[in-house]
Amino acid sequence: MTVPTTDTAPPADLAHDGAQNFPDPADDAAADGPLDAAGIRRLRQEAGRRRVEARETAAEVERLREREARRDRADVLRLAHEVGFVDPEDAFTLKVLDAATLPRTDDGDLDVEAARQALDAVKATRPYLFEGWRQPTPGQGESREPVTVPEPSWNGLLKPSDR
Repeated sequence: MTVPTTDTAPPADLAHDGAQNFPDPADDAAADGPLDAAGIRRLRQEAGRRRVEARETAAEVERLREREARRDRADVLRLAHEVGFVDPEDAFTLKVLDAATLPRTDDGDLDVEAARQALDAVKATRPYLFEGWRQPTPGQGESREPVTVPEPSWNGLLKPSDR
């Protein structure tokens, strides 16, 4: 049994010079012979088809990005409504969340829980953006508790209240 030594060179087809091993276009031309006008025309047509395919692919990628952005925006608006924003658009107006800062999962999807936490964090600093908050009347002291107003009813109109 022979053990290869380090001073033996690999075969020429397996030699690695640091560059990636791609076929040399000159080899293809030499194998097919010199290019004539028909060959040049065929190459130009193929190049044209590939440019059109590249443009179509780029347009499709852009359409998909726009669709994902619309879907993410709708999800954030839905979350803002669930959290209690009076106007869910305030989440974007105040830059609480925008396209650049949307939390993402490892898969690239919207991280719903992180987005919900970011929206909840606004409640402490800007409670006036949320449902049920009423600005205190001067002279009555500050209250951050929501004021509940009883619903009007026929019974309340017909019976005098205990005021």
